[in-house]
Amino acid sequence: MKRYRGLIWVVAIIIGLVLIKVLFLKSTTTDPASGPKKSAVQAVDALVVRPQVMNNIALVSGSLEANESVNLQPQLNGMITGIYFKEGDIVHKGDLLVKLNNANLQATLEKQKATLEVAQNNLAREEQLYKLNAVNEDEYNATSLSVKSAQADINFTKAELDNSEIRAPFNGVIGVRYVSSGAFVSTTTVIATLYQLNPIKVQFDLPEKFAPQIKVGTRLTFTIQGSTKQYSGKVYVINPGINTDTRTLTVRALCDNDGSLMPGSFANITLDLGTDPEAILIPTQALIPVLNGQQVYVARMDTAFSVPVQIGIRNDTAVQITSGLHPRDTVITSGILFLKNKMKVKLKKVQ
Repeated sequence: MKRYRGLIWVVAIIIGLVLIKVLFLKSTTTDPASGPKKSAVQAVDALVVRPQVMNNIALVSGSLEANESVNLQPQLNGMITGIYFKEGDIVHKGDLLVKLNNANLQATLEKQKATLEVAQNNLAREEQLYKLNAVNEDEYNATSLSVKSAQADINFTKAELDNSEIRAPFNGVIGVRYVSSGAFVSTTTVIATLYQLNPIKVQFDLPEKFAPQIKVGTRLTFTIQGSTKQYSGKVYVINPGINTDTRTLTVRALCDNDGSLMPGSFANITLDLGTDPEAILIPTQALIPVLNGQQVYVARMDTAFSVPVQIGIRNDTAVQITSGLHPRDTVITSGILFLKNKMKVKLKKVQ
């Protein structure tokens, strides 16, 4: 009896499974009269593009450089006999900074002066004799050339004497000294470095897209690491060519230095590039990065179309579109991750 009861349960279960399968197939069978199933429609929000006034602000990083800097190096080999500055001194153009031993040059100069005096006396005597036809023209010319040669030797030695001294080529501040008095130095020895720090240079590389907007005279502000103080400057030179490797433009500005700015400091720079009265701005979430750049979706009637765009200045909430969009275009701002080109959409909210 128990055996038959178990068999009845097995048969009942099998019949139940068959009925479920039949009902499921019936429910999923397409009714020929109703036609094929319609594709899904994505509900989205959108924004109608309207030109608006935008302040063109570029944020870049750069570094500070001395307005002028030069390594103080001798033009002759020799021993230092005098150092006339201290590290950190403020010096002026023409100040004597370093002197090398020039005793041999001084002796040479005295000897050459004596040689010149003898040559000049000989020339004076030759001139009198030449007027009396007591010497020929060749002898007179030879004596005249000896005077010129002696004067040239003196000029050369004086130049060497000048080279035995190092003078400040411009106003500035002396840095760290690397040698001491009495040291033997060569023309490759760096004794110290002279810096001109006021004004100070600000150098930075500006992305190529800003090249048409940057001009000599453009104002900028910047901060340095460890300080919230804002400094201001003005662009004085723009490199005439774009760097093909980085697609950037090298720019330099000058800034007054109150003593708190040092060469090599990192600068966070804000550039005021003027105002664009017809700027096209869209929310940043509407922009889609793709392999070849950026794109957005534009709604036309009830269909979404992908449109490649070029971007300009951007901030946390909006991005400037420089090409690809036009006034009155309807840009989709939500649900963009679920969209495909030419997909049907339904606009829920349009701004």
